[in-house]
Amino acid sequence: MKSQLNDQNQLTSFLFSSENMKTLYQKYSDVILVDSTYKTNKYKMPLLIFAAINNQNKTFLIGFSVIKDETYESVNWVFKHLFEYLEIKPTIIVSDSCKTLKKNISEVLAESTHLICGWHVSQNIKSHLTALSKFLFVFIKLFKGSHLTPKEIEDVINIPNISSKKQVEEIFEKILSLKIPEKSKSYYDEKFETKEAWCMAYKKSLPCLRIGTTSRIEGINAIVKTELNLSSRLVELLLRMLQINDHILNKSYSDGNLVSDLLLENLKDNSLLISIKDLVSEYVYKQVALSISKSFDLIPKLYKGVYTITTKDGFNIEIDKKNPNCTCKYYTTMGIICSHLVAVVLKNKDFLVQRFIRKRWIKDPFEKDLSDMKIIAGIKDFLMQEEKNNQEFESKNSEVEEDRISEGQIKEEIKENESKENQISDSGN
Repeated sequence: MKSQLNDQNQLTSFLFSSENMKTLYQKYSDVILVDSTYKTNKYKMPLLIFAAINNQNKTFLIGFSVIKDETYESVNWVFKHLFEYLEIKPTIIVSDSCKTLKKNISEVLAESTHLICGWHVSQNIKSHLTALSKFLFVFIKLFKGSHLTPKEIEDVINIPNISSKKQVEEIFEKILSLKIPEKSKSYYDEKFETKEAWCMAYKKSLPCLRIGTTSRIEGINAIVKTELNLSSRLVELLLRMLQINDHILNKSYSDGNLVSDLLLENLKDNSLLISIKDLVSEYVYKQVALSISKSFDLIPKLYKGVYTITTKDGFNIEIDKKNPNCTCKYYTTMGIICSHLVAVVLKNKDFLVQRFIRKRWIKDPFEKDLSDMKIIAGIKDFLMQEEKNNQEFESKNSEVEEDRISEGQIKEEIKENESKENQISDSGN
């Protein structure tokens, strides 16, 4: 843990990342996510969270920081110290379009590919289209032809999720051909120039694990909000964050029944599945089973060194025999064999299925030992001792107060007795 103090020796920022987080991160440093959340502590300091994805496709924390504000300097302090500690820079980092994050990523992680959350881009485009549509409605006579059909508007809003580069370029060409204000043209020009960072049509050529948004880390934020609030102390925040991460890491894998038990039972004797069963994580085992089930209806045709598979939708998928990499891009982005490659492996016995499973998905029997239970236990002991000390302090204060009350009562009684004696003495005289 690293902290930052101001001139008055007051805490302004602290950063936490454990040895276990570091060990896991160094195994899964290909893709990380960063996001901030608020209202998690009594000092109203923003919470910056960094996360990665393990071989079970589960999100885990690699570090988190409480900072005084979200200025460039505050965020830069976190980025520099975190990645200095972690020692390895990520291949890909995903964030929203926050300018402070973008600047720090470009400087501290200059060699990493920075991807922007597609959902945030979609919402931004939606807001911009709303304002633009009002303008076009008012000035429709001046700007003839400056309109989009409802279908075109829907395509523009959903452009981050479109997987065809050609379709993306056609949509931008349509928008930029409209007679719209220069400010709007500049906005869409900028979006077109940066499309590789936020549009899935371009992201799918990267080993980004098909991550198009920051929803994974925002899911963690939602859990954080149920555990922490504006009355939480920083030590309580530290404990809850570690407990949340420990829960994620130790939770049994579930795919939401995407791959049915019946399918796994029917494929249990499949030679491809048998060859990887003891090699890969449960997540990958099930994904390969799903790909095998989808491959049965696929027929690869070899022509001039290229396998061609026609899908049910009429699309042609191509796989080069010498350098097998499917044009569907599933293997490229996920590092797991797709149904098209399975069909080719079944046809060409020279190809091994293991060749199409990236190293990050290999099973690790020691990963469950990488929780921070000792740190959690230590913080709990501290809080329990603190509560005990507070109770003893309150008890002593209560006893002192009772003694004061008793002493006051005695003094009052003495005064009353003296007063009565004086009255008797005066009446005798």
